[in-house]
Amino acid sequence: MKGYDEMIDFTKVRIVNDYVYFETDRTIRTKKKITGHSFVDLSGFNPYTKRGDTILSLVGIRKEEVDKKYLYRGEIAEQLVRNIYEKKLGKKIVWYDEKTKKDNYYDFFPTFLQCGGIPDIEIPSENTLVEVKSKSMKDYEKIKTNGSLVYELYQALYYGYLRNYDKITMFYVFFDEESEKQAFANQPITNFKNIKFLSNVYEVKREEIEFLLKSDLEYYNNAIREKRIHISDFSDKVLKELGASVHNGL
Repeated sequence: MKGYDEMIDFTKVRIVNDYVYFETDRTIRTKKKITGHSFVDLSGFNPYTKRGDTILSLVGIRKEEVDKKYLYRGEIAEQLVRNIYEKKLGKKIVWYDEKTKKDNYYDFFPTFLQCGGIPDIEIPSENTLVEVKSKSMKDYEKIKTNGSLVYELYQALYYGYLRNYDKITMFYVFFDEESEKQAFANQPITNFKNIKFLSNVYEVKREEIEFLLKSDLEYYNNAIREKRIHISDFSDKVLKELGASVHNGL
């Protein structure tokens, strides 16, 4: 995915025939939860990542490092959207600051053993949530015409499903060149007038999400039990890295 760099601990993986075998001390009960991000990866919605890549991340072998500039831009987008709901619309919303996230181990679904994550904004009185995405202005017309990107939409639908909400809102914030440059540098935005917004409401497809999640959990649990993944379930990028490690004798 754009903005992410991956690193693999090659001391814990090996390729034998058509399978990637991995070492982990995590069990079905102690493994990392499936978040909205890993849900869309395991379900096949993310065009940049395949299921095997995600499993290695979930068991702690493959680490993702996000370019901080996208985090900075995302934080500003969330602040802007919170202001819209609280100040302009007069809504009582729930959101989580960094301390609260850390205190809750980045998981706000404690009743679920294998599912978790962090919704951006919730409106409990209306039984709904808001997923906020920040974008460059060049993406405005495409999303305005075609709607939300599928792999981003299903992150929100997943959280809506876990909360038992009927609907969710996708809220996009588009930064012009000047404001994006400031956001990427983690500097205050000096001019908001050229920033654009788009929002769409979607119904939570409960039966579809339930079917996908059941399949994802079965795949995840089987991988943990067998400690192996077929090479067809890896992206070309990760396969190339894994293949290079084998040629190097690791």
